Amino acid sequence: MIMLPSFRKSYVLSSGSVTALLLFILFSPVHAENIHISNIVLLSHKRDTPVQKVQFDIAWSKSWRNSDNFDAAWVFIKYSADNGKTWEHGNLACGGVNPEGFERGAGTAVEVIVPEDTCGAFIQRSAPGRGDLNTRNIIFPFLYRGKATEDMRLKIRLFAVEMIYIPEGAFYAGDPRGPSGPRNCFYTFGKDNNAAYRICSEQPIGIGAEQGNLYYNRDTEFSGDRSGPVPAAFPKGYAAFYLMKYEVTQGQYRDFLNTLTARQQRQRCPVTKNGSFMNGKKDGPPRPEFRNGIQNRNGTYVCNLTNDAVFDGRDDGTDIPCNWVNWADLAAFADWAGLRPMTELELEKACRGPRKPSPDEYPWGTPPPSQIQGIINMGTPEEQISPENADCAYGNHQNVQGPVKSGLSAAGYWGNTELAGNLWERAVTVGTPEGRKFDGRHGNGQLDKDGFADVQNWPGKEETGSGFRGGSWRSGSYECLIAERSAAAHTNTHKHNRYITHGIRCARTAPE
Repeated sequence: MIMLPSFRKSYVLSSGSVTALLLFILFSPVHAENIHISNIVLLSHKRDTPVQKVQFDIAWSKSWRNSDNFDAAWVFIKYSADNGKTWEHGNLACGGVNPEGFERGAGTAVEVIVPEDTCGAFIQRSAPGRGDLNTRNIIFPFLYRGKATEDMRLKIRLFAVEMIYIPEGAFYAGDPRGPSGPRNCFYTFGKDNNAAYRICSEQPIGIGAEQGNLYYNRDTEFSGDRSGPVPAAFPKGYAAFYLMKYEVTQGQYRDFLNTLTARQQRQRCPVTKNGSFMNGKKDGPPRPEFRNGIQNRNGTYVCNLTNDAVFDGRDDGTDIPCNWVNWADLAAFADWAGLRPMTELELEKACRGPRKPSPDEYPWGTPPPSQIQGIINMGTPEEQISPENADCAYGNHQNVQGPVKSGLSAAGYWGNTELAGNLWERAVTVGTPEGRKFDGRHGNGQLDKDGFADVQNWPGKEETGSGFRGGSWRSGSYECLIAERSAAAHTNTHKHNRYITHGIRCARTAPE
């Protein structure tokens, strides 16, 4: 999760014998359900180099690394040279595994993986283990695009998103009953009694009513056009990738909004009236709706689920997934974070892993879901569900009118939570030409001047090429099935309006 504190302090650092540079930073003793970054220090440097160095500590709970997979933190940097009016993405100085100039710190042994585009880095355990991860004094060198001067005032923010590494390997998409399975599920046409389709590589996939092709029913137009092929560049889930452990939280989305210009903010959260709360309209309501507590306070966004004079507090819902979003919001968040949307094939692999599919299967297996029927300690890091062993939020229970806190639902095969229920998963579909041209490019950390993602071959502002999978807190249990695809190519008739059941989850292709 992206973590920033509800209060911030600035410090003036001295460069000792070097000519003093006034480098103001954001100190972030962050509290959250799992991850926090603290003790951020912008280290001194010489003025004749564009490379800055930032030192920080990172910690999160429930971390693991085993022979199959592991979790990780995607860490990236934003900086401001104009006292926070505008924010730039801080690309790291170089790529590679534990690159030169990076320090891995002390404490839990970690490795640092910097992709070739240097938009951020994965921090992950370097050896098998399980439990709390706590590493101090990590150092990242990053590039400052401006010219360092003696009176430079630089603000910096670090963000961390919890991810899970899903390894390379074959998997099944669909249901073993083929066309008799969940609505519009994938299957292998005419082969092995129309069994589920096995994806064994990233090579092109034929779609159509021919022996051995990937196919699906078309009960409605929202399942797709049953045309193809799926090109080689389309991420099919066979290659290794990272997927967010949780859905994007309201704390994350708040922090995203607060690094944008006012013009960009108006596109990513239309609520511009002071004191109003996030929803799908320009003049938002005077109180939170459907458990979204993001509030506009004179152009700055805060979390205020309790709707009182104290905001960004422990009970203000920062760990609740963010609803009232649309596809353009997801794409913008992914671009800003250096991530990308996931595909519906990757989503099925995240749910099922390499196991053979069973009829009517959920991310946790075949038992029908146990419904979340209540929320305890609402809005706090200690928020819990009742009954405590419930699988997910679905069925529009009267006591659960909105998403529950991240990490409380049953996990999929690799450890990602809320893959069923809570909020709809938005994924790139194989069911339209616009979806099939998606080639897995990552965001570069920057949005266009109006606050939209500007990555080539992503589903665009009109949402065509995206869809819905996995159900929500208002859905029936059948929509939570892994293979159910009744809305897989649905762009939503109200696509430009945010909705109470839509969420955000992003991915990134694993570096080779």
